[in-house]
Amino acid sequence: MPRPELRHNHSIGPLSEITPSHTPGTWTPKNIATRSFENLVALARDQELRNEAKKLVWRAKGEHPTDLVTLEECFNHAWKGGKRAGTLAFGIRAGVNLFLLLFRIARTPRKLKFALIRHAVFGLDSFRFAAMMGSFVAVYKFFVNALPLIPNNKLPAILQYTPPAVQLEESGTQNPEGPLYMRGKEKQAATESADTKPSSKDVFVRKPVARWHALVAGALAGLAVAFETPDRRLTIAQQVFVRQWFGIRIPFGDVMVFSLCCGQIMYAFLLSPMTIPRSYRVWIQRASKVPAACVRMNHDLSRTGKFSLDDIKELISWERTTPANKDRLMARLEAATKGRFGPHFAPCEAVHPWFDSCRSVPLDRFITVSSWMVPIYGALHLIPMILFKQSEFMKQPWKMLKRSAYGTARSSAFLGVFVAIYQSYFCFKHNLYLAARLKRIPHNLRFAFISRASWWLGGFLSGLSLLVEDKRRRGELAMYVLPRGLESAWGVMRRRGWVPIVPGGDNLLCAVGMAMVMATYQVGILTIGDSPFRTLSVLFFADKSPTFVWDGSAYHVSVYWPKLDPTGVGIFTALAVEQVET
Repeated sequence: MPRPELRHNHSIGPLSEITPSHTPGTWTPKNIATRSFENLVALARDQELRNEAKKLVWRAKGEHPTDLVTLEECFNHAWKGGKRAGTLAFGIRAGVNLFLLLFRIARTPRKLKFALIRHAVFGLDSFRFAAMMGSFVAVYKFFVNALPLIPNNKLPAILQYTPPAVQLEESGTQNPEGPLYMRGKEKQAATESADTKPSSKDVFVRKPVARWHALVAGALAGLAVAFETPDRRLTIAQQVFVRQWFGIRIPFGDVMVFSLCCGQIMYAFLLSPMTIPRSYRVWIQRASKVPAACVRMNHDLSRTGKFSLDDIKELISWERTTPANKDRLMARLEAATKGRFGPHFAPCEAVHPWFDSCRSVPLDRFITVSSWMVPIYGALHLIPMILFKQSEFMKQPWKMLKRSAYGTARSSAFLGVFVAIYQSYFCFKHNLYLAARLKRIPHNLRFAFISRASWWLGGFLSGLSLLVEDKRRRGELAMYVLPRGLESAWGVMRRRGWVPIVPGGDNLLCAVGMAMVMATYQVGILTIGDSPFRTLSVLFFADKSPTFVWDGSAYHVSVYWPKLDPTGVGIFTALAVEQVET
């Protein structure tokens, strides 16, 4: 009987390193059994090593936090955590750079490939990102653990804090009056199908500290954004600042935030385009499907009461302009040459020169914009499903494709409805203003149809289209437009002299936002569901820390830290990607 082949490699080393229990050249059932036993021992040792390595990263369930009693211990702990976070941040940023480089490395000349790879890994951006993340973690860890060392009797009464006696019971329940209270996992109903996956989430429970401890530590740690370039500081500060509000729960709050921001964004796009980034203006222009000459014409009329003759000539010479609209535009051009520019808004024949009637525009806008967004949203729904749900996709391909198609259609319809609402509102309010019957009403009331506030109201109404989108994506989209809306509003207020120019305002904004975020994070409960954010938890707080207790079970908790954007990536990983793209 020939000797069977055995595997000689193992995760802890070759099995041949274990002292053999048989003489070479002999192969008996007893020796086979002995060798099998040795393999089991090796597997047990391997599992033991894995468990020991896991303990170096995560705390065991029920294990109490380490108690730091001196500033030296706090400093050493923060220094170790900062070095670890900076190293991992460097790897994340370099990895993102390499991943993005893969899409264009094939079209790059051979002599430049090595230089691009070297810059992607060891470029200044990677070191800046590592310095920012490492210093953030180190500063936060030091102060959040050092501030509780101040005796209560040396603090004002409002700042005094006594941590609860019970930190974490094995039953998974807490004192409802303490900051760490959360309900345990409810038993799964017996009627649920066997193939239904339980909602498994990783829950971090923070060391109980006073809220002002986390506020101060977060604010000081937020100043680490100074390691980044000035243009990126503002982006990071905006994204961090808007996250502080995500712990507030308001019915349809995401729709309200989205609508308010869209009102400001559409106002800025039409009347103050310099208050929003140029790339964002270009994207809105493409999505609106309105001629660029019409947007310029509307801006000039609203601001100065005049328009450039070149813009209206461009609309007249456009091949898709209908004959009736050409006649109307020619009449408007002839009047403008005589100094009569007409009402202070772009006429409907300039907004939709390929349609004579305003009634035909909304449906056309909806179909055009929705079909334009299908490839974009199709990739957004299909690619993550193939990458992260391969097993489920292979088992039920048609079901998963149907789900992806439905999500694509729904997301595309959302933007189509948005544009259709604003287009309908635009034509409706201007036709009311020009209606002969309404010319008899008081001028101030009639002027409301073309006032600057009316442009803001159109954007607000268009934001209600978010109700078409999936409820799980509404918060992501609201968080995406909120920094844009705030940036535009700040630019408008600065132009009017309502707010002063604050030196280092981006650093201050990041510090304030991070203070609120970390206060919510430290005294609230954070549920981490996706693997990108699980990796980021390792980046910041996964080491043997007095700040957290690891619990692998699932709970019913409130999610205080959301996904950043429609890609579903955690906040700092998304910032890394955004910085590379900019």
